[in-house]
Amino acid sequence: MNSFKLICKLLTGISVLPYSLLVMGLAIYSSLDTSFFLNSAVKTNGVVIDLVRHANKNIYASKYSFSDENGLTYTGVYHVYSRPAVYGIGEPVEVLYDPQFPQKSVIDDGSVLDYFFNTGMFLSGLIPFLMAILIFKRL
Repeated sequence: MNSFKLICKLLTGISVLPYSLLVMGLAIYSSLDTSFFLNSAVKTNGVVIDLVRHANKNIYASKYSFSDENGLTYTGVYHVYSRPAVYGIGEPVEVLYDPQFPQKSVIDDGSVLDYFFNTGMFLSGLIPFLMAILIFKRL
């Protein structure tokens, strides 16, 4: 193998490896963060109090209010923007919140989209990682 091909393969492997490790690390961190949140979260009832318009589009997210175990009221914004909004004003919702930091809350929609996203992100890092390993093995 000539030195030019060797250098190209080496540079490709070196540039792909950090990217893939970073993406896989972020996916693992995000999955663990979601798991820890769900394991410690407290479920309560809330109500949608407003609709929040997206900055650049004519789509809306539901702003909700809930009270923690101490009776303090907090608000949050549902992470899905759509038209019409998923939950309308006055609609009751189930809320999961972190009892240590009640500002961290989500509407309990039973969604597993976070896990699908994290799996997809992990795979988008794993594939280049495996390609980099193959490149290094063939050097």
